[in-house]
Amino acid sequence: METIVQPSQLEAFAEASERVEWRLALQYLALDRVMPLWPELGLSFRLPGLVLEAFRRFVRAERRLPDDGDRPVYARKVRRLTEKLLAEIAEQGGPEEARALCAWFEAACAHEPKWHWMWRILLFHLTRDEGEELRRRGLPEEKALEIVQIGERWRASVDSIESAISRAKQEPLTPWDRNEYRRSQAEVADYDPVDGLLEAFERPRFDRLWARVIGLLDAREVNLLVAWGKDFAAGIEFDQAVPPAARLSPSDAEIPVGWRVLN
Repeated sequence: METIVQPSQLEAFAEASERVEWRLALQYLALDRVMPLWPELGLSFRLPGLVLEAFRRFVRAERRLPDDGDRPVYARKVRRLTEKLLAEIAEQGGPEEARALCAWFEAACAHEPKWHWMWRILLFHLTRDEGEELRRRGLPEEKALEIVQIGERWRASVDSIESAISRAKQEPLTPWDRNEYRRSQAEVADYDPVDGLLEAFERPRFDRLWARVIGLLDAREVNLLVAWGKDFAAGIEFDQAVPPAARLSPSDAEIPVGWRVLN
């Protein structure tokens, strides 16, 4: 098999392939309803029809693996399926397409840190009124205004994502999709698997906007924003704690851009 990424990177990604997020992501991407949304998800393939078939081969093969509770054996088999999938994509569209799929998964579908999930919600609620509250707390007016504008762009992005998902749900069900819906709804009644990609749409877009917030504030201002977040969450009786925060360096390997949860 052609080396698609550096060996250490491939090994790390193959380990991630054991996680349920990877298998679910491929199940969702293999839907006919979802395929037209690949570009909006940030995925571009020279031969998308062949990639769709490769996704489906992975899905079928993974489901045929015996469920005997032997996790190490299962993990090795999923890793081989993942390596085969990446090799097929590299052969069809070049190694860069395989690398792009790996990078997309890590950014959009892998486990989301608590700080990231929480601030996706809080940024959505950062309206002009909340910008005024930040200014009263001591954030410079121009920075408060810019954060409000970032919040507006985030809300517009979320609305656009929800509209795209809604349109996809209106597409007729093909035989493949009908079978996938039956599988999903056998586990959770009325579940629409297209909804499983909501976070995959949102997270990369949030990261781009959040990078602007990070670049805007100094350490004191970060603390002001965190304090606002805690008070806002308490005011709406949100049942999750707002993570305390600290600035990260760009070289941080755990969270490429953002604030680390400090436990």
